[in-house]
Amino acid sequence: MEFAARALAIVVAFAVLAVLPGCAGTQRRPAPSLDEIVQMSADGISDEEIILQLNESGAVYQLSASKIVELSSQGVSKPVLDAMQQAYIDYVRRRERLMYGDPFWGYPCVGCRYPYWRVPPYYFPY
Repeated sequence: MEFAARALAIVVAFAVLAVLPGCAGTQRRPAPSLDEIVQMSADGISDEEIILQLNESGAVYQLSASKIVELSSQGVSKPVLDAMQQAYIDYVRRRERLMYGDPFWGYPCVGCRYPYWRVPPYYFPY
């Protein structure tokens, strides 16, 4: 009986030790606000470092044209603004691909946009 209890304790300990490293890796850096991005640019942080922080946080900003002009006038460089816009474009494409499906991989939503008789034979939604 004592052997079974020890064996169970060892199995539980190994299970906990196996799960703990996965929990630490799931946390992301919080996304910087637009004011923080302007401040980073004013502080002289390189474009590559700002873009790296945006990519690590998974930040997506839906910026209007006037907001882009405003950020540019406040000192945010063009590569950073381009990276922010590209992140938004990639987000929209991923969302659309999930929403409408991809007939190439056999998702069931081939006729979601068009009736089945109007879908071109090699239709790809991206």
